[in-house]
Amino acid sequence: MSGRGRNPRRIKGTKLLYNSTAVSTSLEDTATATTFSNASYTLNCGKLRVGDLIEVDALVWVEHGDGGGTLTLQLYVGTQVIGTIAAKAVATGDLAYIHALITVDAIGAGGYLSGYGFEGLTGGGLYHGTFKQDSTAENLSGALAIKLTGKWSAAHADDECECKSFSVKLTPVS
Repeated sequence: MSGRGRNPRRIKGTKLLYNSTAVSTSLEDTATATTFSNASYTLNCGKLRVGDLIEVDALVWVEHGDGGGTLTLQLYVGTQVIGTIAAKAVATGDLAYIHALITVDAIGAGGYLSGYGFEGLTGGGLYHGTFKQDSTAENLSGALAIKLTGKWSAAHADDECECKSFSVKLTPVS
């Protein structure tokens, strides 16, 4: 049978849910955690199933790192911080990257998520590491915000960065 007709077989695969199409506005002169303008996606949890995999990639470029401050980046899935590049010295031209895989462990209002991934920073502040978030409670009955925030250690006009790309993918459990 060709797979056409009354009940065609559905083939599941990874779906790109969100991919930033423009560079964010500059994150500059702030010591307050701020969501990048292109790095936020709201996932409807209504169709999530236990075992689904959410994949997030973020790339941040340091436009100017001349103020002597450090940069902190945090990836949130709902209320949970899944990955952090914490207070790293950066220089002009450095790149920061976060890749996270988040597993849906339980659904509904009593939902649970776990995650792991890697993060890195190139250039003068060379750094790489991994992170792991054990299964933790998260309400998965409605909308789930996925976002990347950044902040400088002190507000300084010579410290600027921007999110070059941010994407969210979903691989449903088979």
